[in-house]
Amino acid sequence: MANVIFEYRSTKTPANLSLRFTHKVNEEFISIRAQIDDPKSKCNVEKSFWQDYKAGTKFRDADKVNKLHDLKAELKSLEKHVLSAYESAKDVNRDWLKDAIKSYYNPREEAAVPTTLLAYFEYYLNVRKYELQQNIANWKKHVSIKNMVSDFLHYLNDIKGYPNKDIEIKQIDEQFTHLWTDYGIKQSYKASTIKKSFNLIKTVLRHAKQRNSIELSPAFDLLKIKLKSEELPKIWLTFEELSKIKTLTGLNDNQDTARDWLIISCYTGQRVSDFMRFNESMIRKNGNVLFLEFRQVKTGKQIAVPILPEVKAILDKREGKFPRRLTSQKYNVFIKEVCRIAGINNKMHGKVTKVLPDGKIRGETGIYPKYELISSHVGRRSFATNYYGKVPTAYIKTVTGHATEAMLLKYIGKADPAAEQDIYKAFTALN
Repeated sequence: MANVIFEYRSTKTPANLSLRFTHKVNEEFISIRAQIDDPKSKCNVEKSFWQDYKAGTKFRDADKVNKLHDLKAELKSLEKHVLSAYESAKDVNRDWLKDAIKSYYNPREEAAVPTTLLAYFEYYLNVRKYELQQNIANWKKHVSIKNMVSDFLHYLNDIKGYPNKDIEIKQIDEQFTHLWTDYGIKQSYKASTIKKSFNLIKTVLRHAKQRNSIELSPAFDLLKIKLKSEELPKIWLTFEELSKIKTLTGLNDNQDTARDWLIISCYTGQRVSDFMRFNESMIRKNGNVLFLEFRQVKTGKQIAVPILPEVKAILDKREGKFPRRLTSQKYNVFIKEVCRIAGINNKMHGKVTKVLPDGKIRGETGIYPKYELISSHVGRRSFATNYYGKVPTAYIKTVTGHATEAMLLKYIGKADPAAEQDIYKAFTALN
């Protein structure tokens, strides 16, 4: 509860009115005051006029009537402004009140919404910052693609000789799509990165149209990157390979910690953003079975994962506690070491991350020992792949959090068995 009262507190006349703001703090009413001293204010009045105003005197003089009307309108508007400012205030004190009064008479001019690609992308990140930062990985992806747009514009300026440092949103057309594709290929980006980054750009520009009525090119909805993504084999650890990893000895502390997290991930089916947050408070008991209950960071889904014997063995080894947390970067390094030590070195076609001569990081496709292809995502895929066909697919989907069975099957690279049956029935029915 808050209210505003205007007061004449000076011994002089005329004088500026004061504003007294009262609000409730812990069941106690607190008042603060500030003088209304802006030169544009109509609140510098004679004491007698203010007394007549408070008494509700009916003026006959036209000048006083007009002055009364102006003052009444200003005080009502100022009161509304201060109460509105209070709703979003963090610290309510005299300085805050003085700033609130100042902002009424000197409102900040709202910056014009940008109509160029990079400028609007930066605007988009700013207005959606708190929402996007709920998922740090997603926020980093947005920032990375914004930086990619910035590099692309430098490429256009330096290589293609484009005169402008930014591109008007309404000029994002078929030619832009070709230039973006050409740039991505020259920078050694994989096809999926070129496609996904372009799709995010389209998402940002749809926001420009829907929220700020910024004009898009007539063909905008039809724009599409026409590149064929390279199909790479799915990488997972078999039960036999996991047995080798579980029985390793002589590991240093970092490797042992990473090994235990790797086993946990392969028997819980979760992303690194989820399993690296596991702690004892997430464990609950249902009958004789222990479960991990948590909300997935990426999807927001509430998940209950049974604690399988392999995970229980690690908890027992560590006196009921999970291993210490590792950063994703360190975890990726250490699990490669663990898999190398375990002899998981059969040659496979895949992609590894390398630093190019210009300092940029890119994925490079080739034939590598399997341990080099191991990353933090291997646990989730290993869980889904190893248990597929051994337990009902719906159970796997429930644990991994995949929305549909079709998504799960695509994730592990399996054909839809129901579709296979339907195809067979359709063809044999012709005989």
